Amino acid sequence: MKRTLIGGFFLLSGVTGLCSLWELVANNPADSWRTPPGRFLTTLLETGTLPLFLGLSALLVLGLGILVLEYFRKGD
Repeated sequence: MKRTLIGGFFLLSGVTGLCSLWELVANNPADSWRTPPGRFLTTLLETGTLPLFLGLSALLVLGLGILVLEYFRKGD
């Protein structure tokens, strides 16, 4: 039960943080960009929020991983 709560908290924190970051990037669009990285990643690089994006993505994946492992885990 404890791990499920931790996984849920990580997942919720990651989703909330990424939504906030997405809003920040949408309000500060890049003026010029190239096709391979795209407008979103170019804006992340220009604003210096790429490490935050990677950290929040890792938090989301970690929380989802914990929840999946707890779901398929045998009962105690």
